[in-house]
Amino acid sequence: MKYIGKIIGYPTKLFVNNRIYIPKEYLHFYGISEINDELFFKTSDRQLFYQPSYLCRKEAHPYKSCSIIGGLVTLPISWVREHRLKHGDILFLLGTTEGTLVIAK
Repeated sequence: MKYIGKIIGYPTKLFVNNRIYIPKEYLHFYGISEINDELFFKTSDRQLFYQPSYLCRKEAHPYKSCSIIGGLVTLPISWVREHRLKHGDILFLLGTTEGTLVIAK
């Protein structure tokens, strides 16, 4: 497994339109603007992995891009459905030195 650094956990709620809030402290740690910025993500079994755009080269990784506006990021609808999540469910953010994991219950 790839080294992911120290883990810092944070619970977050799934909001309407399949959005979650990523705290500004997490975003500032990665140099991401909470106002409007681009993130890249990839999915795996029970988690999503978000990375700031400056750490990820599109052509080198199987990542997809998404926007973060006001600290809110929209989760892929297919991932939400696959894990049978509904609005109000709790997800967990785990901050690493390489990015942020979003883990379903």
